[in-house]
Amino acid sequence: MKDWDKDFIRAREYYPQLPTDSGVYIIRNVITDDLYVGAAGNIRTRCSGHRTLLRQGRHSKKIQAAYNAHGASAFSFEVFALCSLAELADKEEDAISLLNPAYNTSPVYDYYGIPSLDAILAEGLNPS
Repeated sequence: MKDWDKDFIRAREYYPQLPTDSGVYIIRNVITDDLYVGAAGNIRTRCSGHRTLLRQGRHSKKIQAAYNAHGASAFSFEVFALCSLAELADKEEDAISLLNPAYNTSPVYDYYGIPSLDAILAEGLNPS
């Protein structure tokens, strides 16, 4: 774990150190050890986006409730794997299967916002 992983609230200090590569990341509640797994074309930009949504109270219900209850210092941002854009959806699905994150509530979408076939089948979504 890099030093910028340790404290989500201080991510601004570490922001320049975050990779701009594409990959899979984890937001960890260090109090409950609950996780959110995501994928991004630019990890640095996505971290900033998550921090903004949480500070504004506009993130997904589960993680926002935890953030409101425990505060920003209860969260870390970790890089799980760097990969190409073409690999993002598969790597994210692998991480979700491996880690079973409590904060993920929707199927995995590829980089272009299209649900993966596995997500469609698992969730019984209408692919049209």
